[in-house]
Amino acid sequence: MFSADQERYPLHPDSPYTPGFPDGDPLDDYIEHMDCEGIDRAVLVQPAPHQDDHRLILACLAREPGR
Repeated sequence: MFSADQERYPLHPDSPYTPGFPDGDPLDDYIEHMDCEGIDRAVLVQPAPHQDDHRLILACLAREPGR
């Protein structure tokens, strides 16, 4: 999960790579994909560019706690 909102969800200065950032909301896109594929639950893994900053993952979990 990556967000183009780098002010709110910045990459770590020592990030091993810079990901491509999606247009729009990444969680909305992911939920749409899950719904199209009939997936009702998923596991989000903290990506290396955020290292120990879990704000984006926590925000996603807060928005969709049942997923």
